[in-house]
Amino acid sequence: MNIVFLVITAASILWQLFGLGILATIIINGKPNLGLIFIMPTLILGLVLGISSMAIRKGKRLKLSQSLTYSYRFMIGLMIISSITLLYIIIMG
Repeated sequence: MNIVFLVITAASILWQLFGLGILATIIINGKPNLGLIFIMPTLILGLVLGISSMAIRKGKRLKLSQSLTYSYRFMIGLMIISSITLLYIIIMG
């Protein structure tokens, strides 16, 4: 197994846990308004990234290079959305 695939899969799982943690914090603090708008795309992108990395592992659907570029794009998107969410929580909290 290539180490790049392992890193992509692990990172997607970590981002999903990160998003769930922020979501739980917002619900506990009683501020579910705008935070959910940022959290849900993070979780959805994390799920898509996890599925795409599984597709890479099984070698189906996409070519290897296509799968990798899509996964990296999703990863960058996740990082941007999670950063916005963190900034929102820091500013509003």
